[in-house]
Amino acid sequence: MLGLAFAVSGCAGNEFSALKSLPPPPVKPAYMPVSQQVAPPFGYIGFCVRHPRDCESGSDNPARLVLTPTRWQTLMRVNAEVNGLPEISDQENYGAGDIWSYPDARGGDCEDMAMEKRRRLMAAGWPGDALLIATATDKDGEGHAVLIAAMKEGDLVLDNLDTAIHLWSETPYRWRARQSSRRPYVWLNADPNRIALAPQPDYPPLGAALPFVVMTGKTAAPVMRVSAF
Repeated sequence: MLGLAFAVSGCAGNEFSALKSLPPPPVKPAYMPVSQQVAPPFGYIGFCVRHPRDCESGSDNPARLVLTPTRWQTLMRVNAEVNGLPEISDQENYGAGDIWSYPDARGGDCEDMAMEKRRRLMAAGWPGDALLIATATDKDGEGHAVLIAAMKEGDLVLDNLDTAIHLWSETPYRWRARQSSRRPYVWLNADPNRIALAPQPDYPPLGAALPFVVMTGKTAAPVMRVSAF
């Protein structure tokens, strides 16, 4: 806009009137649109079986936080701290794929980094209904996961592949699914090509046992790491 203003500063009145008649630039939506309920990522289900308390938060009346300078600094700090951890694939770390866990001394992959950011922000007093994991496909068609901070000003993406924090619509990803702010173990479709009109999910009462744990009947065994030779 600064360059445009400089270019037309010496224009005649009729040219300026024509410029004013141009349509405004498109406004990028602040909030990620989601629709029907979808199945949670398989790795997330396993995570919840191992860490049920970390999947039980939520709210019947979720509210977006105001992005104060202090909160912005906290987001920047946590994003930088976790992004500084070593990156290692699930195959290298556990000898299996699609294992969602918290990073250990060996590090973690994108899902692990996103879960760790969520854990650290919740430990700092942030409500879980404002911290949502989302899955996406990158420009190479590879699966990816990030943490979204649901702020009043917009949905902000904390990405292990980027030191900066961006609005969700300013990222290069094709979004697939996102946690519900009402119950984190409920996932909603975020793919604009698969949006469908659907009623709101029938959310279980707050504090209800996780459906994954109820189905298994017991806590899953710890993730086993396969040693590399």
